Amino acid sequence: MKNVFNKLPVYTGDVSGAAAALYELGGMSVIHDPSGCNSTYNTHDETRWYSENSLIFISGLSEVDAITGNDDKFIRDVLDAAEKLKPKFIALFNSPVPYINGTDFKGIAKIIEKKSNIPCFHIETNAMHDYSVGISNAFYELAVKFLPEKKKACEERRDGVKKINIIGMTPLDFAAKGSEETIRKIFEKENFFLNSVWAMGSSFEEIMKSPEADINLVISSAGIKTAEFMREKYGIPYIIGTPVGKYTKKIIKKLRESPLENSFLSDKKYSGEVVIVGETILSLSLAEEYELRTGERAEVIATTELGHEFLRESDKAIVNEKEIAESLKGYKKIIADPLYKRVAPKDADFEEIVHLAFSGRLFLKRAKNVFEGETE
Repeated sequence: MKNVFNKLPVYTGDVSGAAAALYELGGMSVIHDPSGCNSTYNTHDETRWYSENSLIFISGLSEVDAITGNDDKFIRDVLDAAEKLKPKFIALFNSPVPYINGTDFKGIAKIIEKKSNIPCFHIETNAMHDYSVGISNAFYELAVKFLPEKKKACEERRDGVKKINIIGMTPLDFAAKGSEETIRKIFEKENFFLNSVWAMGSSFEEIMKSPEADINLVISSAGIKTAEFMREKYGIPYIIGTPVGKYTKKIIKKLRESPLENSFLSDKKYSGEVVIVGETILSLSLAEEYELRTGERAEVIATTELGHEFLRESDKAIVNEKEIAESLKGYKKIIADPLYKRVAPKDADFEEIVHLAFSGRLFLKRAKNVFEGETE
């Protein structure tokens, strides 16, 4: 029973993560799930729902359809919608019921693609993993399906400007207003050419130019799999880190030098007094920034599923409430989403980092743009 959550919510599921990853790219996302289940996504997990159009559908899976496996109805509904809306692509996600039933989504995708002449692919989701897994799978399948076989030669730039892709940008991790604009300004100011952002503020066509980049920057754990794919396929190196505060300068230096090593290192000992809780890569980057700013080393408790290979000595990866509560004891300062106060020591100094994928829209107005702030 250690995985039962009594005081804390669970993170946004992988289905919402996949939908968020593709939201701005002009495709049609179809979640094979009972009618009404999209309300969880659009009322809790998607800040763009009321300001930007996107084609996100629920199949309206009925009990009879689930039992009998009525794939014909699902295929027909998708084809009818695609005929009217003409999306750039069709992405199919599965919810728990068709996952358990073993629905052949890859076969269905081939049928839909053949009949509609619109590229169609399946993103593996089952609502049993957190949002980072869904984003990761969506980005990866998008890359496999659409990126060209060969890397195109970069345009010659006499001024030496590097082209970079940013991978791992969604509101689920970076929900504060102006986040996407701020990160663009940071790199434009430093004389980088921002080739694409996976996947906020970039069109499908810009994403397709990703192989032209000189280097990739992975700003959340959800981008690691796709960056590794591009490294293997096109030879594009990547570095991992979120440009926050003083740590931004270190990232910029790494981007200019294009190092092959990706790690979070420090020669200082842990204080055992400060801890940062949350998504792995952002938390590690905040820890690096905290050390640069204060001279004190913060530990990390990674509570999402990906990126644990980059944790440092004494950092922890914990995904259940009981162990999180036990691990927070003894810290004098905790940096985390406000809902973690429910299991934090009452005498600890608490600094908020609002995380949409954890607390939904409860504290969205208090969300900080992590890319803003002192960089020198």
